[in-house]
Amino acid sequence: MRRGAWVLLATCAVTLMLVVGLPGCWNPFSPGHGDGGKPPNISRKDPDKLLEFFATKYEDKDAEGYAECLDEDYEFVFDQKDYDDAGVTPDKPYWGRTEDVAHTTKMFNAAEVKAILMDLKQKDMDWTSDTFATPTGGTVEGFYCLIKPSIDVTIEGKPGEEPVTKQVRNSQLYVAAIPDRHYAGLWTILKITETLIQ
Repeated sequence: MRRGAWVLLATCAVTLMLVVGLPGCWNPFSPGHGDGGKPPNISRKDPDKLLEFFATKYEDKDAEGYAECLDEDYEFVFDQKDYDDAGVTPDKPYWGRTEDVAHTTKMFNAAEVKAILMDLKQKDMDWTSDTFATPTGGTVEGFYCLIKPSIDVTIEGKPGEEPVTKQVRNSQLYVAAIPDRHYAGLWTILKITETLIQ
């Protein structure tokens, strides 16, 4: 083989290794979260950015972007006062990723929901490192924080009336964030635990 062909082959091999191996880059040969192999949004590059992205996707009513924020083992654990409304019980007081995304998508797509505003009050966030258990019996390193967000939903009024804005959540949330298990350099939410504020 001629020297020029070897140089071209070596250059292609090095380029491929860099594209596949760089942290935080999309790997076209690695499956994603069931998203057809689409590259993730790189805005989730640290826990703070993850929550900013999460709030933006909520306000945009973007179900696909919202789901991207949630780990495959994600759980939303409800405060006891919300059990009946959420359809959960003391023996399983949470929604998994599938249930959460389905219910949230339904809200996003509801014709009467005109706007959603999520205020994370990020100035109050402090991340603490921790080790979290996974449903499969393993552990994963990550961070948690406590936030006190408010979520206001503007709903279509009755005929002839102005839309009505209601605060649908006044709670403190324990948020556990971990490195994305499919995309190096990105983060996902493993668990949110709700405590309603009186």
